[in-house]
Amino acid sequence: MRGHANSPSGSTQPFATIPGEMAERVRAFDWTTTPLGPIADWPQSLKTAVGIVLLSPVPLVMLWGEEGIMVYNDAYSVFAGGRHPDLLGSKVREGWPEVADFNDNVMKVGLAGGTLAYRDQELTLNRTGKPEQVWMNLDYSPILDESGKPAGVLAIVIEITERVRADAALRRSEERLRLATENADIGLWEVGADDNITLFYAPGSNAFSMPQDRKTSVDEFLSHLPPADAAQIVEAFAAARDPERRAAIDIEYRTLAMGDIPARWMAIKGRGVFHGDGRCLRLTGTAVDISMRKETEIALRESADQLRLATDHAEIGLWDVDNVTDTLYWPPRVKAMFGISSDRPVTLLDDFYPCLHPDDRERVGAAYA
Repeated sequence: MRGHANSPSGSTQPFATIPGEMAERVRAFDWTTTPLGPIADWPQSLKTAVGIVLLSPVPLVMLWGEEGIMVYNDAYSVFAGGRHPDLLGSKVREGWPEVADFNDNVMKVGLAGGTLAYRDQELTLNRTGKPEQVWMNLDYSPILDESGKPAGVLAIVIEITERVRADAALRRSEERLRLATENADIGLWEVGADDNITLFYAPGSNAFSMPQDRKTSVDEFLSHLPPADAAQIVEAFAAARDPERRAAIDIEYRTLAMGDIPARWMAIKGRGVFHGDGRCLRLTGTAVDISMRKETEIALRESADQLRLATDHAEIGLWDVDNVTDTLYWPPRVKAMFGISSDRPVTLLDDFYPCLHPDDRERVGAAYA
């Protein structure tokens, strides 16, 4: 500790009734080594200001006189880190040399009777032996002496570094999520307890008939779907909200064509988010436009149906062999050609080759091989 006791502890000593480490340090400090002089000679305005600082649970530091002699409380000592306790009684410019210009302006404005307020102020401080980036909310106001003139500056110092870093981390996380969902063409949705839907990061939001990042009622959303699909979603939402079932949502549904927007197929998956008492707080999940896949499936079915009709009319049999599993597939028509029941599995060795004329087996086997 810099300095030494300048008066015995007792009930008449200034700040004797104020608890805390900093009150004890202020009482014991040798203020004769500073422009403030011994505590006994301090003007009442200075004693009052110091008392306010020491009693406050909020980080406060008083900067007294032209050189800003520092007196601070327990909360500020935590903020000061490794600079504490050497800051006590020091000139603010020497106590925080890395932000000397900033504090020069504070003293200039405060001693002229002005106030300053900074929000999310970024500074680089050396509290642990190395520079660190910090953010603070700062408020400065003048302290008046007995004549009513500014004699010092009172600073409220609230560090918000952790909050700023947490907010930045959240923004980075949201940005990564947005990019991932946009690149994958995936929409995120949420249905609140108020039965409103909000879409997030939904490149294909037109497929939902809903604007992105704005709440839309479930009823409005369902009005743009065929009745059967709307009923399916209502049932799935109810099952997901039921605290007993907590069913997963996994649905494919269609949207109706609207103006220039064609009908589309969507696939949604999701679950309910529940409170500890069992209440469903919201439903949340993903949505993907599967129109292309559905169109392909429909085209394949139509092609298969056309092929089946063509082969039926032409009395042609089709077959397929899986080279990996050595499985032979015969549709019922081919099995009927060989006199085999339609529900019996078939193989090349046991069913196909035995049905061939002996003179043809070697030639057909070689061709297949």
